[in-house]
Amino acid sequence: MKTIVFSCILACLLTVCITGISGADQTIAYRNTKTIGMGNTRIAGGFDYNGFIDNPALLSRVKFIRFSVLRLPVTINKDLWDTAKFIDDNQDNFENYDDLSEEEKVKFLDDLKDYDGKWTRARVSPMIDVAASLGGYGIGFALFQATNAALKIDRGVYEPRVWGEGNVYYTGVLGIAKPLSILTPGLTIGANLKFIQRQNAPLFHIKATDLGNINDTLDPIIEDAKNSKHNTFAIDLGMLYDIPFIDSEVGATIQSIGDGKGSSIDFGFAKRFYDDDLILLVDYIDFLDNNRENIFRKTHFGVQYRYEYLVLRTGINSGYPSLGAGLNFRVFDLDFAWFSEELSNAPGVEDDTRYALQFKFGW
Repeated sequence: MKTIVFSCILACLLTVCITGISGADQTIAYRNTKTIGMGNTRIAGGFDYNGFIDNPALLSRVKFIRFSVLRLPVTINKDLWDTAKFIDDNQDNFENYDDLSEEEKVKFLDDLKDYDGKWTRARVSPMIDVAASLGGYGIGFALFQATNAALKIDRGVYEPRVWGEGNVYYTGVLGIAKPLSILTPGLTIGANLKFIQRQNAPLFHIKATDLGNINDTLDPIIEDAKNSKHNTFAIDLGMLYDIPFIDSEVGATIQSIGDGKGSSIDFGFAKRFYDDDLILLVDYIDFLDNNRENIFRKTHFGVQYRYEYLVLRTGINSGYPSLGAGLNFRVFDLDFAWFSEELSNAPGVEDDTRYALQFKFGW
């Protein structure tokens, strides 16, 4: 066991020297609602979904074939609904602000103060994926897209306005994994080849008179992102080491080697109980501290308990509690998660409460 762990750490350090790892771009990490409910633990889990996009060695855990015709997680923060409703309800006041009387402007701005300066965020991430066991190898393919949009209302000095920013990215992943039982019993290695296209919309503002309903307000953010594209190829390396006598697995990954935005060395541990009905998970992300984050920001804990079709989850995500639940059937899964996302480099500075709902059709 000590030899395996030492070898993995040594391999990671050698790769660092060769590739020049820098601060990882975390925006390209797929946010699966199942993992979010378990504190966003991803490195050694993935037993009941295609988690190879987080650790390619997980492909070895597919017995025959597993696929998703559509996996659709939607994430919003706690202020989105109220802010969106306010924009929709006051569409005329925004569009005709210059024509309002002084009395109407004062009342409108007074109503607006409860929403002033609050960032609202939404993320939609459709994905299709397939993984299979072929000739002793695990083979996988995934294609996903993520749209992130954020906006806030600002009362302004002369007139209200909305600030917005966002990004859209497309990622294609081709993965392969192979158990090395002949050389080292219990060891599996894997690799992903990724194509990433980023589209970014930097911070900009929309005047009140140019605002429409919430959909019209979000459209400029998305359109601006589409006008800025950056394509790159990257490689993920991953390993899993099975420890059967304690029914556990240790995982390690190097994410996005060759991506201009940087890479990350991550470690994970999974302990299974009661025929996998109960799973405990621990992840430590960004081992070399390239992002200069507090240790609690990089640590994740998770627990999942399954009772027939019902799945309950909880965890600690970067210092904040998370909760999740799901109804997981053979061809249809419905999962929900409540969690907080830290927007700074240390817990307790700037947390943002969010909700995630995910539909999955597949096998």
